Amino acid sequence: MIKKVKESVSIPVIGNGDIRSSKDAKRALEQSNVDAIMIR
Repeated sequence: MIKKVKESVSIPVIGNGDIRSSKDAKRALEQSNVDAIMIR
């Protein structure tokens, strides 16, 4: 879903959720093409 949002807007998109490791972060960036990720 977040990939569709990123493709349809011209503003930066930040992804979050289910990011618990560096592997998760890398996967999120590669799969969704978001501009950044947020880790809590």
